[in-house]
Amino acid sequence: KGNKYLLALSSHAYGDFKHRGWPGHGYQFGYFPLLNHIEKEKDPFSLIYFGRIIKLKRIEYAIHALSYLKKKDDRYHLTIIGEGEDLPRIKSIAEEYGVSDSIVYKGFLPHDEIMNELATQSIEIFSSNNYEGWGVMLNEGLISGCLCFASVDPGSSKFLIQDKKNGFLFDGYKSLEEKLDYYLSLKESEVNSIREAAIKTITEEWNVQVAANRLYEFLISIYNHKDFDKYQTGPLKKIK
Repeated sequence: KGNKYLLALSSHAYGDFKHRGWPGHGYQFGYFPLLNHIEKEKDPFSLIYFGRIIKLKRIEYAIHALSYLKKKDDRYHLTIIGEGEDLPRIKSIAEEYGVSDSIVYKGFLPHDEIMNELATQSIEIFSSNNYEGWGVMLNEGLISGCLCFASVDPGSSKFLIQDKKNGFLFDGYKSLEEKLDYYLSLKESEVNSIREAAIKTITEEWNVQVAANRLYEFLISIYNHKDFDKYQTGPLKKIK
């Protein structure tokens, strides 16, 4: 019978299997879209959400972040890219917050245009609930050097984000505000270090080439009946 191994495609997956009595080991895995970094000058007062405009994305968090930041500096503004059934509700929430004039809705855009837009944006709000199995928009925000504020609920957040190192994890509105305050307290050099770490998360670790190489090492190890616990971050990190 031997040992059993699970490549978890999200932070939810291993927990779900363990809850159902999975007896084996779990390792981080995920999704590895082919992405390239685009270098452009960033607008330091820009926020972005992109993706489907549906309830599970909880875009109201982006509006809340915008409202909170505008109380510190009125130059902050938000770009929303995407289409979906929840758009009327989101526009109504923006009106309630009094920030409608600081939001641009761009509708659907092709992927290459989204990536070019991301290259100029400073802050990405990734706020989906736990029905988001992964959330590739986080990979895309990281490689673009955005300051990614990621909810702990989607499947990719806890795999990709090391809190306050390459981005920020939040759990609810109060937590989001605390992380925004922390960001505002940072020196420009510290902010730039987080941006650089975000880019390296994808270019040096969470990409298909690294995942394939580590998977090969993993398979050789278990073929030789050896425990595999080589990596502390990224693909094939052992879940403990």
